[in-house]
Amino acid sequence: MRKAKLKHCPFCKGDVTIKLSGDMEYGFFWMITRGIATPKPCKCRLFMESDIMMPDGEEFDENSVEAQAEYDKLVKAWNRRADDE
Repeated sequence: MRKAKLKHCPFCKGDVTIKLSGDMEYGFFWMITRGIATPKPCKCRLFMESDIMMPDGEEFDENSVEAQAEYDKLVKAWNRRADDE
């Protein structure tokens, strides 16, 4: 999985991070949340989630085509700002 360049929080200008969350029963999703382990973490408790991805069989592959597509969509949505064209 590649590391995306995420824009700062639009409100406090703090750092955010992206991580995988979920489980085998209910599915997995990417989540953008406060960058707690960063020099200037977001203080807004703001987050954004991808669509749910259900595991195929007994395992979930975060490097699958589906997971990468959801990751890319989430990053694109987060990085979009009101002043973008």
